[in-house]
Amino acid sequence: MSETEGGSLEVVSGRYALERELGRGGSAVVYLARDLRDDRTVALKVLHQEFSGSRSAERFGQEIRLLQEFDHPGILTVTDAGEWQGRPFYVMPYVDGESLQGRLRRERRLPLSEAVRIGQRLCEALAYAHGRKVVHRDVKPANVMLSGEAVYLTDFGIAKALEPVGEAPHSTTGVARGTRAYMSPEQATADRDLDHRSDIFSLGCVLYEMIAGQNPYHSADEARTLLRRLTDAPDPLGRHRDGVPAGLEGVVMKALAREPADRWQGVGEMGEGLGGGGWADSSFQLRRKEGKRNAWIASLAGATGVIVIWNAWTIGSMSACVLPTLDAVRTPRAVVFPPQSVSSDSMDASAGVGESMRDAVMRWRDVSVVEAVASDAWGDRQSAECTVRKNGGHFLVAGRLLPTGSIDSLRLEVRVVGANVDSRSTTVTNREQVTDPAFWTMLIRESFGPPVSSTGYPETDSIATSFAAWRECRDGWSALASGLADSAVTRFRRAAESDPAYGCPQLGLVIGIQLQRREAPEEWRSLANKALSSGTGWTRSEGAILSAAVARADSRFDDACPILAKVAASRPTDFLLLTLLSDCMASDSTLVRVRDGSLVFRSSWMEARRVLLRALDQSPEDFNQLVIPRLSQVSPTAPTVRWGWVTGDGSARYGAYPAWTGDSISLVPRDREQITRSESRAVPTTLGAALLEGKRLQVEVAGRWVNRAPTSGAALFAHARALELIGRLLDSDSSAVTALHELERASSAPEDRVAALPLLEARTRMLLKAGRLAELSRVVDSALARSASVDQETARVLGPLALLTGRLGAGVTMLQHVLAKDLTLPVSDAVRHQLATFSAYSSVGCCAKQLDSLHASLTQRLAAELDQRTQREWEERLLARWVSLAAPCRGWSTVLSLADSTDVIVRIQRAVARRQFAFARRELRRLKDDRRRFGAGDIAVDYVVQETHASLAMGDTVVAREQMEAWLAALPVSGALELREISQAAAIQRLLRLADFVGVRLPTTWGAFADPGAALEALLTHQEPQLSRHAFPARSASMGCLQQPSSSAEE
Repeated sequence: MSETEGGSLEVVSGRYALERELGRGGSAVVYLARDLRDDRTVALKVLHQEFSGSRSAERFGQEIRLLQEFDHPGILTVTDAGEWQGRPFYVMPYVDGESLQGRLRRERRLPLSEAVRIGQRLCEALAYAHGRKVVHRDVKPANVMLSGEAVYLTDFGIAKALEPVGEAPHSTTGVARGTRAYMSPEQATADRDLDHRSDIFSLGCVLYEMIAGQNPYHSADEARTLLRRLTDAPDPLGRHRDGVPAGLEGVVMKALAREPADRWQGVGEMGEGLGGGGWADSSFQLRRKEGKRNAWIASLAGATGVIVIWNAWTIGSMSACVLPTLDAVRTPRAVVFPPQSVSSDSMDASAGVGESMRDAVMRWRDVSVVEAVASDAWGDRQSAECTVRKNGGHFLVAGRLLPTGSIDSLRLEVRVVGANVDSRSTTVTNREQVTDPAFWTMLIRESFGPPVSSTGYPETDSIATSFAAWRECRDGWSALASGLADSAVTRFRRAAESDPAYGCPQLGLVIGIQLQRREAPEEWRSLANKALSSGTGWTRSEGAILSAAVARADSRFDDACPILAKVAASRPTDFLLLTLLSDCMASDSTLVRVRDGSLVFRSSWMEARRVLLRALDQSPEDFNQLVIPRLSQVSPTAPTVRWGWVTGDGSARYGAYPAWTGDSISLVPRDREQITRSESRAVPTTLGAALLEGKRLQVEVAGRWVNRAPTSGAALFAHARALELIGRLLDSDSSAVTALHELERASSAPEDRVAALPLLEARTRMLLKAGRLAELSRVVDSALARSASVDQETARVLGPLALLTGRLGAGVTMLQHVLAKDLTLPVSDAVRHQLATFSAYSSVGCCAKQLDSLHASLTQRLAAELDQRTQREWEERLLARWVSLAAPCRGWSTVLSLADSTDVIVRIQRAVARRQFAFARRELRRLKDDRRRFGAGDIAVDYVVQETHASLAMGDTVVAREQMEAWLAALPVSGALELREISQAAAIQRLLRLADFVGVRLPTTWGAFADPGAALEALLTHQEPQLSRHAFPARSASMGCLQQPSSSAEE
């Protein structure tokens, strides 16, 4: 995609502005584009220039004609077509989702219900195409798009019309077109008479892959892949995944029959089978007809122009056996080959060794041992895999005894072969050890690969009685080394469930849960105590970690941190231990008095930072995703208070803002009241320098990570967040790396993909800071459209974004999800509903009489359902904030009903209500003086809005305008903007209304907008009708934006 000299993106056919490339194939490229006429996002597919005069162009034209005639919800149809720069193009609706291929790469296989649902939708789309005499010929995961519950079949570029469409050319006879891994046998041999049953075969391959996690004819060799479908039946699904219903397996295997006549004869019939009608019939058996298999080979050999050509040697090597992954097998079977003795010296020593090997494998109670028939276990990997399959096993264990030249010792070689494993290990041992099952257990486990990646844990050689537990624990440590604490904890939990006495997952859980940074000290204390009393012979460092966990859970940091520090001194490369030590130091809130009587924190943030950076230097690159969030705690990027207590006097609470002294962070504790009031004497003059250092460190660390791992989504996301901290959001220089650029790369990175919600949160926040409000509105609109049903975490993110962009109905619905999780108050659902409605509408500044009646109803409800004391407490906790936010439109006198408050904003609002303007102005000036050491963008926007409203109510328009202009100018580097906060997200549109009212000048970064009103219109592009810009006069106390509340809200 190119740009014009002015820097704007190219426009196709005067209508479609190209925004970015979505994907590129061999003959065409697909762009994300903006339809300038209809103001919507579309996908535009255009043929490569070099193919514009070729047969590819004819096929492209056929695809356009086919799709223009289609009208089915499961097929992306053509809405426009034309020619641009001599190349044909067509336009389709844009689907904001991912391909099935992308999802399978991430999850490997899908839940059975999801695989069946997707299969049924594809059957419906194919049935529509087949009903119009069109065979797709390229059904594969890459051509299936998923968006929420919707499933789309795409790319009819090589579709074959069984009856001519217009002047569409026929395919060339003898040339196999399609994707080899999903071709039917007749398609692979370029049979010109193939029909719709070829698509059924391809769909069978897709279904098989969704269920089994691999293609039915999987092979690293393309030639072998294609020939296997002509000669071999695929493995039963049950070999790759337990619990597949026989009926479902029958549906899939019937679709994969080599002969078209043996398959489902219509895709509709296959869809009915997936729906349950065909599952009861498990009598289907894939026919193995040697004559027909030979006929296929002959057909292949005679085909001219077939893409892949095999020689006699290749065909002779096609009898390979593919082993299922051990993760897919519930009770694996081990094929054990007793040790071979290659000399008379070692032959005598082999007596009894086979039984010891067998006993060692059977220590895993969930592994069965298969007696091996005579075969060579020491050939190449392919023959070894076939040996395993021939013996009905899942992995092979073999031993070999070799002489060393000494009568007292032997050289022992062990081999393990399984899916993704072909390992050999050699050791020299004495003759007594070779008959010890414990010795063999150690050798076999080592042959499977090390139990950890690079963490160095576990050091204790505890023996698992479950193969599944041993595998899960090994993978858990690998995940932890990669910074995937959540994944590691999940694996450790599964391992502990499989083998409760196994020490490995006990230690892993104690470390992993702490690294998750969850407030769960009771859980890790219980686990650590259990591990310490288990009788496992923990090493010094393991014991220190467990003991320190107990002490830390009990808030005995004076014990926990020194324990870890002592061991870390002798293990300078132990990055897990160093990270735990840094966490311990950062969490220690104890204050001590020094000689001059002043208070200092016992544990230094600066020292915790040094320890954390040492851990970073010693850890694998991916461990950054655990370290970087921790850096912002000990080297803050936003005004952060470190709270502390004096030992023995828990009632005296102190706090400190970070300062930058010399070349280090320092914290000088101040009285709690000084901190909570943000008094100027409590805020160090070098706070800004300390925050700037924190941001510099984040950019440095994240930049180093992304340079070393440029395809890692986690690294790109961290770099985007770091660049956001310094305000590098957009740049006119297209070569500059910006936050939004890195975020876009993170969203499509092939490795370590970032979850959708964090990406959405970051993207909307960055777009707001950059002033790209129309795009922000589109992003939120797309996210809401994809979220037909939401969980609480999704609601926590999307609810405030719905309020931000004027979708109050959606916001209220989602806030009910959040309150259902967060509100521990024992009240009815009706109260929760009313509270969600009241909080949403008051936060955006609606001024309706219904809001007053809703508040009254809420007060009555709380009085009816709670005792008097609890009612007062929860009224203040739940309602005071929203009453304060709604005061400018409901009337300033409404705040007089609130209980006495230490909240300075409420005090100012009370003064305004009583027309005590001198007091209110004095308090506002004091706030400004106390904040002079903060950046303007470090003030929460909802407080800015409330203070501005108060200034306007007193006629101080200049003061209000200056405060809004300062905040908007500082927005790109704001560290206080949290769009998860309902009041903050909703306050943005309120601020723009006020800015429009008083004529605020927008910052230069928002150059696309002439005034705040235009910016507001862009933000509220998809607003609900009652939220028009003119429904909110800035100082009106009567204008409303609430529709009549539903009966459920007023019950």
